[in-house]
Amino acid sequence: MAMKKIIAAALAVTLLGSTLAGCSSGDKNTGGTDSSGVKTEAGSENQGSENKTAGSGEREKLEFWGWWGSEARKPVLEEAVKMFNESQDKYEVTYVNLPWGDVLTNSVSHIDELIYYKIPCIMVGGSIKAATNSCIGLIAENILKGFNFNKCFIGANGFSITSGITNHDINENVIKTLAVRQSCNPYFLMDSSKFNVVAMVKLANISDYPIITEKIIPELSSYPNIIYSNN
Repeated sequence: MAMKKIIAAALAVTLLGSTLAGCSSGDKNTGGTDSSGVKTEAGSENQGSENKTAGSGEREKLEFWGWWGSEARKPVLEEAVKMFNESQDKYEVTYVNLPWGDVLTNSVSHIDELIYYKIPCIMVGGSIKAATNSCIGLIAENILKGFNFNKCFIGANGFSITSGITNHDINENVIKTLAVRQSCNPYFLMDSSKFNVVAMVKLANISDYPIITEKIIPELSSYPNIIYSNN
């Protein structure tokens, strides 16, 4: 699926985490983590829509996601999106307000950022992995099993055509696998330097889920699930 999303504060604030809500018709979920965490994002009525690559004479369609709690800023953001659309003819941006939903994360270091941006959040407890400042282990796993996610953004240590999406840590891989299974639409966040890096534990095939990266990778030109954030 050829989706391109502009993930505003969500990706900037925390590349780990997950959003709480159940999957339903027209309401998809995504959960996410980087190499250390899990993140979820609030749901919206427009979540299930896909963005199409611009064809001949057509604008490329993008979505700008606004967080829960930003109702006061909604008119300003809508006006900014309108001005941007009028200023160029390459992209057609739609503002999507995410009016509800909590962010669930196992990353200790990102809780303060979520609080700062007034994003409702839930901290997953468990054994602390000092190297990534995140919670893993049986406690974290049991907590995750009690939630379903609208959207999740998940990191990994590497991805390649032959070996798929991989991680170094088995315990972290379990956490990420749970988030993927309980999310309607998981996204993987990995910069291009991780391409052709192969870690010990496989999480998924490279074509299984959308992968958001910042730089065009020629070898992946035939994969419609690759999303380039800077294009």
